[in-house]
Amino acid sequence: DLVKIDIEGYELKALRGMKNTILRDKPLILCEVSLTFMALSEEPNLFLKTLDFIYNEIRYDIYLIDGGKLIPYNHFHSPNRVINFVLIAKENTNEFSKATKDNLLGWMRFQNLLKKL
Repeated sequence: DLVKIDIEGYELKALRGMKNTILRDKPLILCEVSLTFMALSEEPNLFLKTLDFIYNEIRYDIYLIDGGKLIPYNHFHSPNRVINFVLIAKENTNEFSKATKDNLLGWMRFQNLLKKL
């Protein structure tokens, strides 16, 4: 199962609203996060609250797409204004095969080409 989230600053609200479904089905989640829109939010520290929710409440690992590769996210990355996260349930991380990663990265490259058209 796959969920794609690209909703300009409302990622945390969407994830909170889908919490029960996420915990039950453990889908792979592609999440584009706009730090610009999060900074405009009335909720302080929205980016950090979103990361906390992902790590601790739905127990997902966070990866970045960087140079065509998935790399584990850590808080020391100096992110761009828009970040493409791949979220994988902690219990499914080891099962997330190389073939699945390759297919996912190919899909992401295709999406980036479409944005340039």
